[in-house]
Formats: sequence, C-alpha cells, structure tokens
Amino acid sequence: MLAAAAALPALLALCLALPLSRAQIGSDCSDSAPCAGPQQECSLGYCRCLGAFVKINKDCLPERGFNETCAFDDQCTDFRLKCSGEGRCECVKYYHWDEFSKQCLTHKDLKYMLIDMEEKHDTSGRLIAETSRVFTGMMWTGLAVMIVGLLLGSGCLFYGCCYSRV
Repeated sequence: MLAAAAALPALLALCLALPLSRAQIGSDCSDSAPCAGPQQECSLGYCRCLGAFVKINKDCLPERGFNETCAFDDQCTDFRLKCSGEGRCECVKYYHWDEFSKQCLTHKDLKYMLIDMEEKHDTSGRLIAETSRVFTGMMWTGLAVMIVGLLLGSGCLFYGCCYSRV
C-alpha cells in the first residue's frame, strides 16, 4: 500500500508530461482533445473562434474596426471596411468614415462617384461620338426621303402632264 502511494505522484507527473492532442479550428473537440489556440473555444463539440476573433485559414485573428491594424479584409468588422495596403481597416470605395455614427456611410453627394466613372469610361467622349453618329444617320435618312419624294413627285407630274394630253 505504501509503495502504491509512492508511485501515485510519479504516475501523475508522467500523465501531466504527456502532450494532450489539440483540436484545430472547425474540428471535433472534447475534454481530452481541447482546442489548439487560446482564442478558440469548444462549443457543441467543435472548435470555434471566440466572439472578438474571426477564422482566417486555420487561425483565429482579432476583429478590427476603422483605422485599426489588420492583415486580412475579413478582420475588418464591417462589410464596408477593407484592409488597406498600409495594413489598416478603411472604408471601401464610395464610402467615407462618419465620426458621429462610427461607421462607413455612402457619400452624400454622388458627384464624386459620377466624376470617377466619367474619368474611367470617358462618357463625354462616347456621348459626343454617339450623338454625331445618330445625327449623321438622321441626315442620310432625311436625304433619302427627299430623293424618293422628288422621284415620286416628278413621276406624278410626268404622268399627269404626258397622259392627260392623250
């Protein structure tokens, strides 16, 4: 009995020295196979990220708000935010940060969006070319109608003059 009591601490130390198998994010977990990362929890038998973290690849990275550091777009908390080249969450195109409401809002004036679209697609040049093409087409159509009318009119005149004398 004394030998068993002396062996118990050694057995306990051996069990603690054995590595526990750690479950990856999205995989099954239990008390014997806890989740691998500190930002993960075992919920309903599966490893998932804690509330303020987001799953990116096999890791749980912290969610970020406007102007906070980030590495991936998915870290930015709002769909209107993206991770910029400088590694900070910023509003996507055509949105601006509203300090009062603490969110990205659309521009109040659509002028900026329209100017940008005009620069990209050269809409004024295309409109001028299309207008010119339509005007030329209408001019040729009008000329053709006038020629047909002249031919029909002269035919009626000729028919009326020549056949009425007979």
